[in-house]
Amino acid sequence: MIYKKSEKFPIGNITVSAEKGKITRIEITEEQYDSGDETAEKCLAELREYFNGERKSFSFSVEFKEGTIFQKKVWSCLLKIPYGETLSYGEVAAMAGCPGGARAVGNAVHNNPVMIVVPCHRVICSSGKAGGFASGTENKVFLLSLEKKNKNRFS
Repeated sequence: MIYKKSEKFPIGNITVSAEKGKITRIEITEEQYDSGDETAEKCLAELREYFNGERKSFSFSVEFKEGTIFQKKVWSCLLKIPYGETLSYGEVAAMAGCPGGARAVGNAVHNNPVMIVVPCHRVICSSGKAGGFASGTENKVFLLSLEKKNKNRFS
């Protein structure tokens, strides 16, 4: 059974989906959900701490229930990008064993089902510009700024 719980955050209404004790999706939605699941509750509590600048990593398990083998490989690479730092799409492509595959990485990043926790917002253009973000470029810039502002708290 999939449990969903929602909460308002600075970037919008975030809905967390949990199944069998693992987070399977984090997304911005219009709908509000409140299934009362312990895993979803823990995720939202840790997201509150993240947005308050009190957390840089998450303690719950994530499961990719969808996606191609390549997408899952890219999403796993994203988990290695440190808090407050960025990599280019090309750098992530090389990390995923696909040099020259920046566009394919962009597609995988766009389809990341577990935003923030799997930090797709930390992937930027080689020019240094933020680039696209499935939940809006302004939200990507907000998340990058939040991490940059709080990075030294965790040194």
